[in-house]
Amino acid sequence: MTRLAYKIAAVAAVIAVSANVVAAANTTRKPKASQTLQKVKPSILQYAVKFDCKAQGTPVEFPNDLVVVNKGPGSISAGTKINWRMENSFTQGSYVLPALAPNQQAFISNANPGGLPAGTKCFAWIVK
Repeated sequence: MTRLAYKIAAVAAVIAVSANVVAAANTTRKPKASQTLQKVKPSILQYAVKFDCKAQGTPVEFPNDLVVVNKGPGSISAGTKINWRMENSFTQGSYVLPALAPNQQAFISNANPGGLPAGTKCFAWIVK
């Protein structure tokens, strides 16, 4: 083949590929059945529950009591059971809360036998 024949063949190949790209771009793809969006029923919004928990009480320096404060935006109903665990300690337990409005606290007496330094943080969560 001559040079001219190679050039004509190359130009024809470029035109053919360009036509296929343009045709593919102009077609709309239908999503697969697994990709179709489904309507989801709206759910009831629930507020986040957050507790502030720390060692506090008597004796003042090494209290054996806990204070659990409702730091969430909603009220906690009476009878709600929580588990708690002291930070950096194996001390843990559970407690049934009274009704707590936001920023109200519950006092757990004698939770830490022997006491811990005042202000020691603890973690509290609701048991379902």
